[in-house]
Amino acid sequence: QDGIRPGGRLANASAVLDVHREGYKARLLEALGETFEATWWALGDDDFLSLGSRYIDAYPSASKNLSDYGEGFPKFLSSEEEELPFIVELAQFEWVFKGVFHELQHRPLKAENFAQIEAHPSVKFRFGSSCRLLQFSYKVYDLWTLREKESVSEEELEIEGVQRIILYKRNSKIYIERLDAVQFEILADLFAEVLLDVALEKVSENAAASVKALFSFLVRSGCVEKLY
Repeated sequence: QDGIRPGGRLANASAVLDVHREGYKARLLEALGETFEATWWALGDDDFLSLGSRYIDAYPSASKNLSDYGEGFPKFLSSEEEELPFIVELAQFEWVFKGVFHELQHRPLKAENFAQIEAHPSVKFRFGSSCRLLQFSYKVYDLWTLREKESVSEEELEIEGVQRIILYKRNSKIYIERLDAVQFEILADLFAEVLLDVALEKVSENAAASVKALFSFLVRSGCVEKLY
């Protein structure tokens, strides 16, 4: 405090430090609010600000970059918020979304390169660094799309049921595609570098339409970076 010279209405060094101390917490709360916008919307102002304040007290920022703050917030919610069981997954989705937003965009595989698959199905897929495959116990992506609405119907709030999605970045924009169970299982194998023909062995014949739709998506989305 000896090196601080108070000014304006601040009478002493201690008052100056109090201003910075409160400002620090306010900026971290603001950072949490920007990242977890839908979580804030779902919880309401009072609960979100209370939980955010307790999180900041328990887990101070360890980075000089405000954008890095909040990775542990979903886990913190799992121990603090039990009335809304979907809220943890909603927060997890928002943290992943933020990561994809800041991820460098990869160079997508050209559409014509997929032609080799028919003749050589024993290939592995390398997906771009901005692609994320996610599965949730609740339809949190559907809930996230409602975050800016002032009024929501009961039908829109029906979020029971498993939701499978893939997030990806293309031309500096983030896209999200819903997947059925068959498509998700295939992609989970391909993300794990399982050979394509091995992954497709698990798929029943009556799922041909899902498989066709999946590969149409992979060609147009640009999620795939390399076949090898």
